[in-house]
Amino acid sequence: MAAVVKVKDIVDALELVHDGMQSYLNIETGQVIQVADEYLDAAESGASLENYADWEQDLIREAQDVLQVPEKYVTLPDRFDINEYSLMEQFCCDLEDDTLSNTMLMIIKGSGAFRRFHGAIAQFDIANDWYQFKGKAFQEMAIDWLEAHEIKYQQSEG
Repeated sequence: MAAVVKVKDIVDALELVHDGMQSYLNIETGQVIQVADEYLDAAESGASLENYADWEQDLIREAQDVLQVPEKYVTLPDRFDINEYSLMEQFCCDLEDDTLSNTMLMIIKGSGAFRRFHGAIAQFDIANDWYQFKGKAFQEMAIDWLEAHEIKYQQSEG
């Protein structure tokens, strides 16, 4: 029987997405696990667990389970699916102050956009607005993903 998944667990996993790590939802338990590429590689190659610390052995066992029983897992979106730059751009466009919106859009053009964006949201005192916007976007993304995979979910209370 498939578990009911908490939307917050998916959102939390999406917020932690980065290169070298993949997140999976165990559809039987509703648990999200994150597996570093190096542990997937170790599981795939059949590396001896003795060569790893106890905590790493647990991670390799999780990776082995993902590889050996793939029907039990659904891969969560990665950073390319999320496209945080698009989120930043949408946030800038949605700003009510047209001058600030245009300024922010100019700031995020070109190389170094993420660094400049984070500096600018602090400078213009809109960091809280950004984090609320991003949180809502991740919530919508998580729900869309769960529905696309026909996974039952529950929203957090409060």
